[in-house]
Amino acid sequence: MKRTLPALVEYLEKLTGSPVDLAPAEPRSLPLFLRERFQLHQGDIFGRSFIFAIDRWGEQDPSAVNYANLTECLSGHLGDSVVLVLPGLAPHIRQGLIRLGRPFIVPGSQTFLPTAIIDLRERQPGVLPTAKTLSPAAQCVLLYHLERESIHHWPLQKVAEAVGYSPNMLIKVKRELEAAELCDPVRNGRVVTLRFHVERRALWQKALPWLASPVRATHWVRWKQPPAQALMAGMTALSRATMIADDRTPVYALHHKASKDNTFEICADRIDATARLEIWNYNPRLLTIREEMVDPLSLFLSLRHDPNERVQDQLETLIEQFPW
Repeated sequence: MKRTLPALVEYLEKLTGSPVDLAPAEPRSLPLFLRERFQLHQGDIFGRSFIFAIDRWGEQDPSAVNYANLTECLSGHLGDSVVLVLPGLAPHIRQGLIRLGRPFIVPGSQTFLPTAIIDLRERQPGVLPTAKTLSPAAQCVLLYHLERESIHHWPLQKVAEAVGYSPNMLIKVKRELEAAELCDPVRNGRVVTLRFHVERRALWQKALPWLASPVRATHWVRWKQPPAQALMAGMTALSRATMIADDRTPVYALHHKASKDNTFEICADRIDATARLEIWNYNPRLLTIREEMVDPLSLFLSLRHDPNERVQDQLETLIEQFPW
């Protein structure tokens, strides 16, 4: 993200043939997930003002519609001149955004500003940056530190015992957290401990670009009662933690290993289902604070891309009320 802004300015100056000044834009009342995902700058191109929304996370959304929804959310708060600045675009997503008329820029590569300038030449076909996120194990360890108990200066062996991962897995987790610049390993003889750089709230903010939704799959299911290992999740959990109303069909989370003991029937659609089941990459019971529901930070991550502004308002409340 630090390199994206100067790359954007250089690219726009080459396209327009004149200097381009970009100034930080005031986010106003943007929902939390938009403020965290996008760095906003305002500038003029050929006499027209634009707000350039630089994607901090560098993720590849699975469809043009998802990007279009993000643009719509941003435009609702900032105006119609919002331009997504993205690290890369697959050809089919690029064509979808063009069909939907959504402005975008891939610095150094492509621009689609229908009212100002269009540059769609293929400079590096087929080469896309890959999203960088922590593995489920590393994310789980970090959230354990933020929510359950501090593992600051814990030996890796003790961390492994607490979270239920093998010592070899903890070595990989250590490397990931170190590569993300979230902590440093400290060696004292043969004992390695983790030293985190900042306190919990600051660590959460710093880690967010590396964190992903814990949900690997969802199913409509039918059961007489939830499996013993299942916890309330999604809108059901959010409704318990905030003032938002629950969905008609309750949502539960289950670790993918526990879901193999299939004591429920998967339905084709919502009509026949008694619940919506989320299959998680890590065990939600390891992090839960309230026995009956998933932990708040994982809940936030599972819903942070929801385009519903009421959901985003309540997610912001969830994070603000968290006992940092």
